[in-house]
Amino acid sequence: MKYINRQVLYLTTLAMILGSCSKSKVDETVTPGPDPEPKPQEYYWSSVSTGQAHALALSEEGAIYVWGDNSEGQLGNGGQAVVSKPIKLVSSQKWLKAMTGYAHSMAIASDGTLWTWGKNDVGQLGLGTSGEDVLIPTQVGADKDWTELAIGGSYSLALKKDGTLWSWGNHASGSIGNGQTDGKTSVPTKVGTDTNWKSIFAFNNWGASFGIKTDGSLWAWGKAQNYMLGTGSTTNQSAPIQVGVNRKWKTVASARSRHTFAIAEDGTLWAVGRNNKGLLQVGNTTEQKDFTQVGTDKDWENIATFNLTVLASKNNGDLYGWGINTYGELGNGAINSTSNDDLGVNTITKISGQSNVKGIAIGFNFSVLRKDKSKSLCIAGSNLGDFPSLGTGSVSSAPILTHQCDITLY
Repeated sequence: MKYINRQVLYLTTLAMILGSCSKSKVDETVTPGPDPEPKPQEYYWSSVSTGQAHALALSEEGAIYVWGDNSEGQLGNGGQAVVSKPIKLVSSQKWLKAMTGYAHSMAIASDGTLWTWGKNDVGQLGLGTSGEDVLIPTQVGADKDWTELAIGGSYSLALKKDGTLWSWGNHASGSIGNGQTDGKTSVPTKVGTDTNWKSIFAFNNWGASFGIKTDGSLWAWGKAQNYMLGTGSTTNQSAPIQVGVNRKWKTVASARSRHTFAIAEDGTLWAVGRNNKGLLQVGNTTEQKDFTQVGTDKDWENIATFNLTVLASKNNGDLYGWGINTYGELGNGAINSTSNDDLGVNTITKISGQSNVKGIAIGFNFSVLRKDKSKSLCIAGSNLGDFPSLGTGSVSSAPILTHQCDITLY
């Protein structure tokens, strides 16, 4: 607007000078108008992920937005104070992939470089050091061929363009798949020699990791307590081992409550591991040693789980949930603050009022939905202590019991 008004001023002045020789000066001016009100950017969300009480969202323009707990520097804004409302990280980079985990975060820039920040006590940032937190995105090495990310509690996984798997961080339970169960690795290190890895999964859990290869086969390594890896054993696996054979797989979700869900390419839902309160939805409360089909539906698309809460969406974007719902994180209009079994959602239940769901993330006390071509993210649950997980701008805001879609890009 200012630029247009300057042009008007210039042309008006020139016309007056040329049109009237009797005037020795210009006695009229054009006053610039006020700046226009800011408008929402014409961009949408491409991914969302959560830690325990914080979140990170990536917009399609390649910008990272963060909020919530920042005690380990996991938000990457240069400080460690909580962030009560989503802020955009200042960066010269355009980000292609970004995600956060329990206390650290990672991103891949448009040039294929890898960047990390947050907690680094066991080398999980891959910077060749361990100890102090890193408060801003910091480049890992010089390689420019990174394509996929996954974050565990204190370790990291990544894929390269050539289909190789890389890992670093805490060796406990074999979670990084390098054949070791003690110590740490502080720089990205290749796992095996396979070049056909397609996607990888790690979670805010005790160290269970999963990967899917280009042939659709599912592989698991790390913590196997309560049979959560699906190997039929509770023995930890220090290197990738195939599970769920004779089926092609699409995605995996696992939780610190030691259970795992997976969706096959045919849209069927499967579960394995601990079955506390019947969470696996297989008709009993018995631990499942192998992947067991959940119901008969063949249209499941996405799934997320944390502790004893599960949210899943179908191909048509409808949302379903079940579990204990202690903080109202299911978004079904209720809250079960006493974790009473009778007040939980004990069967797979459609969450009314939600549609077009394309992405789901669950933290300890809240959940975030990403919808198809939507400029807003949808949040339900409660703030946790001093941590403003809900992104409303206030730590003391009341629980949100149905997903509110009012976090908009500006």
